[in-house]
This record gives sequence, structure tokens and C-alpha cells, in this order.
Amino acid sequence: MGESSKMINNNLIDKRYQNFCDEIFRIANEEHYDYFIFVSRKCYYYTKIVCEMQGGNNQLSPFSQKVQEIRDRDLLKEMDFSIFESKKILLVDDTLYTGNTVLKIIERMMKKIKHVTIGIAVFAVVADAVPLFFKNSQFASYNKMCLEIFSYAQMSEFVIRELQVIQESGHSYVIDLPVFKEIQISEDYFDKLIKEKNAGWLFTKYEVNIKGRSYNNGFFLYDNKYMKKVLGDALIDLVIKCRYERKVSDDGQRLVFCRFTPFAILRSMEYEEVWGYFSSLFANTEYLNCIQNGKREVSTTDDYVTIYRSVIYTLSYFTGKVFQTYTKNLIGEKPELLKNLSEIDLNILFAKGIDQIFSNFSILNFYKYLPSIQPGQNQEYEIAENNLPIDMKTIETWFMEWISMHKRDYLLDEDAGKKGCQTITIEEIEKKLDDQFLFSTKNQLQNSLICIILKALDTGMLSNYVMMEKNKILRCFKMGETSDILSEYDISVFYAAIYSYYNHIGSTDEKYQQYYDQFIKALKGFLFNNGYFENKYISEKEFDFLADYFKMEGDVLKREIMNKRYVLSKNLKSEKRHIKDIMDFVYCLQLNN
Repeated sequence: MGESSKMINNNLIDKRYQNFCDEIFRIANEEHYDYFIFVSRKCYYYTKIVCEMQGGNNQLSPFSQKVQEIRDRDLLKEMDFSIFESKKILLVDDTLYTGNTVLKIIERMMKKIKHVTIGIAVFAVVADAVPLFFKNSQFASYNKMCLEIFSYAQMSEFVIRELQVIQESGHSYVIDLPVFKEIQISEDYFDKLIKEKNAGWLFTKYEVNIKGRSYNNGFFLYDNKYMKKVLGDALIDLVIKCRYERKVSDDGQRLVFCRFTPFAILRSMEYEEVWGYFSSLFANTEYLNCIQNGKREVSTTDDYVTIYRSVIYTLSYFTGKVFQTYTKNLIGEKPELLKNLSEIDLNILFAKGIDQIFSNFSILNFYKYLPSIQPGQNQEYEIAENNLPIDMKTIETWFMEWISMHKRDYLLDEDAGKKGCQTITIEEIEKKLDDQFLFSTKNQLQNSLICIILKALDTGMLSNYVMMEKNKILRCFKMGETSDILSEYDISVFYAAIYSYYNHIGSTDEKYQQYYDQFIKALKGFLFNNGYFENKYISEKEFDFLADYFKMEGDVLKREIMNKRYVLSKNLKSEKRHIKDIMDFVYCLQLNN
């Protein structure tokens, strides 16, 4: 067993982004910035990978002793922002579509700091957002730097390459969870890990596909009946996410490169319930005193994100410690568990609290930090052997379609000046999944839920989010920027048709809407008569979904059409016959009232 050293495909690294990294480090050095705050995990990891490739070491930047890097979610770990008083902060983001995320971070900081200097460095701004970024009054008072202006199609292509690089690098792609140091083990040992059924762990394999590139992933589910009794319905499961790649070394050894990430997946909970777990876990720590001193009435509290994420982190760290024992007992060695926290004042008390909880670790010792088992939580839980249904591909397709529809509705509301809902609770996903498909066991439902959530997080379709509604902390997900550009599957024929219709017939919103229903009816007839459904270029279900999805207008429609232009690019260049035929049909289509 040992630490891996993986090679990344240089064709996936954007040379312009390398220039961007050089530029932000130059600015930080010359203008004496104290902190980088990375606005997204994608930005943080892509920057880290580019710098590792340039510098050949694990330091994020050559200025690491002068400029401290912070991930945006580090700001949620604690309420004391005094370390930023009278400092200079550079907010760093890879892409900017609306600027809302950057503005929310600034708003949060400005509420807590009297004097601070803020700069903003963005690699690429989508063309439609240029006036907002450079002229809008909300951005006016900040020093701004943008290296590239991208169309939606160019932005889509860049984002896809970012995700591919992150997957290929083996990085964990998590911000606020502990992670294991990447390792390489023999293929025999790895197969022994994933096939063992009697040690309380059960492995489920799945693939992450990002535009023609597939990556092996899976998760170990930890069957801990005591934890399920303590946490009850609040706990979905304790898992160890696994990203791995099988390789043959130069000397013929069959190795597996592995990155393990512990993850406690919880449901939404009442605030007081979360506070009970939090105060039990961090009892007699400075961290509890710090948070408790700032605690207000539930109706006005702003510490709900801190305490909820702290509970998830601690339970995840516990899961990781137990997994270390599992690997030690099974293959004789154990991977190193890392806290994955920025080493800044914001996290010091939290990190000390974690050290205190796990200083003399054993499973029984950890149980002492948990609340007592409540009455009515003594039922037994069983792990089913049939982890995932055979039809998992159908489930994944349905989920991506459902997320895409949510994204469309949100964008339409936003475009109309309404307050759209960009978040989905984990309970909503679970209920929709249960309503849509027939599962033989509860465990089969939960494993399917875990699988689609982990895949969505890995590909940026969803991002973790926590919000409060009345007295309840909601475990949510925000729809990410890739929730449409990754939902291609085998439906390029529809994209070709809608792209042709928009450009040739529906060149204005009025014409697009006027003839849309006729166009859809004629298109479906053409596909049916020419065997497109029979030859599985597209299914009727997918067609009906997309026909409903593209009932949109204005900037939202323009954005979607430009994204589909990128999806189509490889098909148009190859001049596939079925794509050419569908475009010829649309361009020759006569529509009237």
C-alpha cells in the first residue's frame, strides 16, 4: 500500500486557466492580499490541480506562506469573522453566470466585518453577464479581474473539462468532509475489500460518465445498528464513497488507485434535535462554548448551518475511523484519514473539538458522546443483499430529467422576476424515487437514493445546501450549472431538431411559441415513421419530456439553445446520417396557422 502519483491528461487542462492562476498569485503578491476565498469547490479543486501540475508539489500556490486559502464553506463552520477585520480578501471563482453566489458571500461577510478590502477574480464570465459584472452597482466598489468572456457553449465545454480533470485526478471533490489520503493497493486486496460480506460493510459499484469518459466509483455502506437506533429516521446511511482506477504497473503488478471519502447522509431535522446531537458530541469543548455564546432563539438563529454540518462531519469522521479498522483487519494496513479543513483560525476550535472527541478512539468510547437511545427506536435493521435494482440506468435517466425540469422551472421563474425555488430537499428526492419505481426492499430504495445523490454531487448536477424553515433544518441540494449539459444520453436527435427549429423557423420568441406545438407533432410523426424510436436514438418518454422542457422563452431559451449547440458539436462534425436527416427534415418543414 502507498500514496499514488497519478498522471492527468494534459489535453484536459485549459492553458488559459494556467495563466489565470499565475495572474491571481501575481495580484495577491503585488497588492498584498491576505486571503483567497474560493467561491466553489470546482474552482478550488481545479486551481489546486493546475498548480500541482505546474509546481510538482502539493502546495496550492508559491505564496502559501503569505496568502491563506479558504473554501467558501469554511466560512460556515463558525460565526467569528474577526480574523478578516482590516484585511484584504480576493474572492476567486472559475465561472460566473449570474454573480449571485459571489454577492451572497460578500453580503455575509459585510454583515460581520466593519473594515475589509475585497477584490474579485473570475476566470470566465458568460457574455450575457458582462454588463452585470463590470457595470452593476452591486459590483461597482470592488476591484475586478476577468480573464475570458465565454459564450454559453464555450462555458459548457470548459465546465465539462473541469469535471473530467477532477475525476481523473483522484481528488475527493468534497469541501466540508474528512477524506482519506489517496492510496494504491494490489488488485487482490481491493477485491477482498469490496467482496467481504461479513464485516458490516457492503460495497455497491456505479460509474460516473462525463461526456464520453467513464470513471469507476462505488460506496461501502456501514451497517451500524446502534447508530441507527440513536439517530432513528434522521439517518439515511453511513457510507464510504470510493473512487478507484485499476492499472497495471511497469513491472506487471495489478494495482488499484483508491480515494475513500466518509459521508454520513442525514435527513432534515428539527433545530432542537440537531442541537441535541451537536451539544452531546462537542460537550466540554471550547467549540461548543464558542457556538453556545452566540446562540440565540431558534426563530432568529443563524448557526443552523454550522451545527448541522458539524454533526455530519463528526459522524463522517467516525465512519472513517471505523473503516480504517476494517481495512487494517482485512488487508493488514490502513489509509491515512485527513481532516480536510483549512488551517485557519475559523476552523481551529472545531478541529480541536474533533481531536478531543477522537483522542482515545474506539466505537464504544464514541457512543458515549451520543445522546441516549430514545424510546421507540429499538427496531432492528437488516441489510439486503440486492443493493441496487437491475434497472438502475433507467432510474438515473429519470433523475437527470427530473432535475432538468426543476432547473427549467427555476430559470423561467427567475426570468419572469419571480422568486424561484432552486433547492430540493432530500426527502423530496426520496419520495419521488419511491413513487416512480417499485423497490423490493427499503434498503434497495435507500441504496438507489445514495447512488444517484453521489453521482449528482460528483458531476456538479447538485451541490449540498442547508436551509431553515420555521424550526426545521432542511437537508437540501441546489441545482448545479451542469444539470442540463450533462443530461444528453442518446437524445441528440431532439437537440438537433430544436436547434434547427430555433434558428430556421423560430428565430424570435413569438414565432418559436406560435408554431411550437405543430413542430412537435410533426417531429414526433417523422421520428416514429422513420424508426428513430425503434432504433433507440430516442425513446418516446424522453421525447415527451424534452417537448415539455423546451416550452420556454427569452434568455432562458437562448441559454438552453446555446448549451445544446455544444452538445451537438461532435455530432455535427461527424455528420452522422440520422442527425443530418432530422435537421434536413426540420429545415424543409412548412408550418402555418
